[in-house]
Amino acid sequence: MSPVSPAVIPPCILVTGANRGIGVAIVGRCLLQSKEMHIVLAFSELRKADAKFQKLTAIVNNAGIAYGSTANILNVNTLGPKRIDDDFLPFLDMAAPGKPRIVQISSGAAPRCVQSSSAKRRSFFMETPNVTWEKISAVVDEVNQGSGAKGGDLTKGELKKQFGIGSLKGPGSSAYSLSKALLNLYTSWRTKECGDNVRVNAFSPGAIATDLFSESAFACIMRKIMKSPDSGTKSTLLLLF
Repeated sequence: MSPVSPAVIPPCILVTGANRGIGVAIVGRCLLQSKEMHIVLAFSELRKADAKFQKLTAIVNNAGIAYGSTANILNVNTLGPKRIDDDFLPFLDMAAPGKPRIVQISSGAAPRCVQSSSAKRRSFFMETPNVTWEKISAVVDEVNQGSGAKGGDLTKGELKKQFGIGSLKGPGSSAYSLSKALLNLYTSWRTKECGDNVRVNAFSPGAIATDLFSESAFACIMRKIMKSPDSGTKSTLLLLF
C-alpha cells in the first residue's frame, strides 16, 4: 500500500480494540504515514484524555467480540460504539481538513443477518432514513430479555423463531451478525445526527485471519484462505484520509 500524503493525515486518531488483529494493523499503518501522527488507544477517564490532547480528528470503533453471552456481544459490538461516539464527539476537531471522521468496523455477517430475517425484521433493518436510536435500543432490549430466559445466549434457531432475526451460518455466536446489522443501522442514525459536520461510515474489512473466531475449528481451516489483518486496513485508511 502506498503511503498517504502526510499533509492530509489527521494528527490524532482514537482506535478501540487496538491490542490485536485489525486494530493493531490500523495503528501500525497510521503511524507509518507521518512522524506527527498521534494514536489514542484507551483512557479510563475522559478528564485524563482531555489532559493528553485537545482535539481528535477521527474515531475508529474496531473493538468487537464474536463469542459470549448475547447481552455481552450486543453490549460490545452495538452499544459500545454508541458510548464511544457519545463520549468523544466533543473532542472532534470540527475545523479538521476534510471534516473529522468516524469509522465503524462492521462485518459481512450484517447483510446476511438482514437477508435471512423475516419480512418484518428486514423492513426494520432497511429503515435507514427513519431509524432512531430508540428503535435500535428497543431491539437490543427485546433480544436481551429473551436470551436471559435461555441462560445467556440464543441459538441461531431460537433467534429466528422468537424474533424473526436471521443469523450468519458457520462459526460465531447467534448474536454476532445481529450486533453488526444493528451497528450498521446505528451508523445511519449517527450520520443523520452529525449532519454535514462529521463524515460517518461503516464497512466490512472482509474475511480477516484474526482470533475473533478462534474458538471454531472451522475458522482454523478458513484462516488459511483469509486475508491478513494488514490487508484489512485498506478501506479504513481510505475512509480516514
